Formats: sequence, structure tokens, C-alpha cells
Amino acid sequence: MDKILTTARDLELEVNEDDIEELIMGHEYELTTEELQEIFNEEHQETHRNVSPSEQEKTKEDQCRHLPLKIF
Repeated sequence: MDKILTTARDLELEVNEDDIEELIMGHEYELTTEELQEIFNEEHQETHRNVSPSEQEKTKEDQCRHLPLKIF
């Protein structure tokens, strides 16, 4: 933990031991496929909201080239 704190402070980040402990505790378990898909969808929606209309048209064209992600 000391190495993480030192690195964070070297990068001038405001981090304390509680922050690191919270981060570690939040990543103790693996995400399910459904949880990963939900995160992906949320990020995609957020990105889509931040894209201009002209960029949205290009994005639609690019989407045609990609295969959909399937959950097995």
C-alpha cells in the first residue's frame, strides 16, 4: 500500500489509505458477464450523448462494420 501511496503522491494525486482500501475492496470479486455488458452499455450511452450529430452519423457507419457482443 505504501508504494501505491508514494506513486499517487508523485503524480500529485490527493489519495489516502482509505481511498486505496476502498478501491481494493471494490475489486475483490470478478464481474459477471451481465455486469460487464451493463458497464459496456452505460459507457456506450454516455459516449453517444457526448458526440456531435455529424460524429453520430460516422459512428452509425462504423457500427455496421462491427459484430454485436453476445452473452453466452
